[in-house]
Amino acid sequence: MAIEEVFIGRQPILDRKHDLFAYELLFRSGRQKNEAHVHDDLAATASVISYAFAELGIEQALGPYKGFVNCDATLLLSDIIEILPPDKIVLEVLETVELTPEIVERCTTLKERGFTLALDDFVHYEDKWQALLDQIDIVKVDVLSMSEAQLIEVTRALQRWPATLLAEKVDNREQA
Repeated sequence: MAIEEVFIGRQPILDRKHDLFAYELLFRSGRQKNEAHVHDDLAATASVISYAFAELGIEQALGPYKGFVNCDATLLLSDIIEILPPDKIVLEVLETVELTPEIVERCTTLKERGFTLALDDFVHYEDKWQALLDQIDIVKVDVLSMSEAQLIEVTRALQRWPATLLAEKVDNREQA
């Protein structure tokens, strides 16, 4: 049985001035192409955490920047998060996470422990997000999936919360 290599991808996150702000840490399999074949979100994120922190080292993986790590419900509720340094990691709640009272309570606890929380792939406001938005520091707005009118609508809806909006899937300067 062949052992597959695992890599982490570091996708840069830029600020308004196009300066490096953070990295999103992404699972990449050892196949010949730079792509993800994720069949299990928890296993993929666990691989990223293991490689970035145990093998590579936090300073080597991130330098002075923060790292965004995708979190499904299983990871949010697991103890593995407890080993991560809250000053270096942004926990990115995936859009597929069902916002149960248990998830909201866990996010509140993680926030109290010093973690920065982000909401991933936000495309439109729904009342279901209200329970979590008080805990969220960053909302990653998926601009590729929206018209300009939809982007304005989402931006206005999110102004009620103190979260920072982060445009994701921006592919060129014109979009930025």
